[in-house]
Amino acid sequence: MSRKKQTGLTLVELACSTAILGSLLSAALPASDSLIQRKRLQAVAETLRTDLQEVRSMAIQRNMNIQVHFESDTQGSCYIVHTGVEGSCHCDENHQARCDAPNQAIKTQWLPASQHVALSGGKEMRFAAGHGTVTPTARLTLSNDRGATVDTIVSIAGRIRS
Repeated sequence: MSRKKQTGLTLVELACSTAILGSLLSAALPASDSLIQRKRLQAVAETLRTDLQEVRSMAIQRNMNIQVHFESDTQGSCYIVHTGVEGSCHCDENHQARCDAPNQAIKTQWLPASQHVALSGGKEMRFAAGHGTVTPTARLTLSNDRGATVDTIVSIAGRIRS
């Protein structure tokens, strides 16, 4: 009697393949999480740099002083671009800009702690009307939970670099 040749995998071969695949995936997942956090940090740094460049342009084009106010707490970090005087705007409990009249918020950026990106190093900066110069200068540091940081430096001339 002739036997038919069987094709396919045995249960043992399938179990071994699954175990190998599982150990490879478990090694790759932490690396992908680190990559995601690093990319998120870079994206937030690019947004901050772009916003500060836009503020400088607004101060020059509109010929008016533009303020940038920074806040951080346990829930996250925020910054508000606004007209008016220093200290006239802040982030409320709903992460929205609150400004004393007649000051107006132009933009609010909220960075929740759940995104694992924190902003530090600044309190308030003023971009001067017509010139775009900055008082005071600043080194703004964005950091993530893994210790990676990106510094954004604002010179007295209003130039921004990361």
